[in-house]
Amino acid sequence: MRKILTTLVVAILTIACSLATIPPDTLPIQPTATSGWIVEANVTQIPDTPLPVEPSPNPNDRCNNPYYPVVNGATWTYQIWLQQEAPTLETYSMSVLDDGTFTLTIQKAESVFAMDGACRDDGVILLDVPGVSATYADGSGSSTLSTTNDDGVTVPDDIQVGDEWSQTISVVASSEGAETLSATMEATYKALGYETVTVPAGTFYALKVEQNGSMTIHGSPPFDTHGFLWYAQGVGTVKSGLEGTYISELVSYSIP
Repeated sequence: MRKILTTLVVAILTIACSLATIPPDTLPIQPTATSGWIVEANVTQIPDTPLPVEPSPNPNDRCNNPYYPVVNGATWTYQIWLQQEAPTLETYSMSVLDDGTFTLTIQKAESVFAMDGACRDDGVILLDVPGVSATYADGSGSSTLSTTNDDGVTVPDDIQVGDEWSQTISVVASSEGAETLSATMEATYKALGYETVTVPAGTFYALKVEQNGSMTIHGSPPFDTHGFLWYAQGVGTVKSGLEGTYISELVSYSIP
């Protein structure tokens, strides 16, 4: 069950992703496993540089959110570095219904993780669909996540520098019909400013967002997380990372 929770956290933070390989000379040096493990290379801060937030010009975008495209058939691929593991590729594919609900299917090696989301008046929210909100399957079996409570928003529609928002998600995980664990994740976000970010997919002018989170499993003492996300308008997340946990960089994307 550790896999489904790790995938859930990474998926919520990463937000979007498509298929490609990264030439060896573009891979960063594997960081040392420390509590402050997060790569800041190739990021140049541009202070006090405004970027008007405009609705998506894509007529196929169901949510019309500048930083989170919700387009049927869209795909993104990220290169993921988990501590003490070899880098892997994760491909996200989006399927959107007419009512604005959607499913992200995340393919990684032999595992598949599907997560539901929806367009709301205040922004895009993940795991807001009643009932089973996510499924995970690999060679050893499958599990499901059902959302029992979801407050807040994942990505607001109109983010300005200095804005803060939050999301709290409670889920129950089960395998073969039997409950295996319950968990609550709380996350707060703050839009810090804009930076030029270079990743394998290219160079993007992106909004940098700080994330602080806390997860409680089965009522145990919470463990905290801290990281950053970089959102590019019309593309989605181009880079993200949690200190001491993972780094994700966009490799390629296709948004019809």
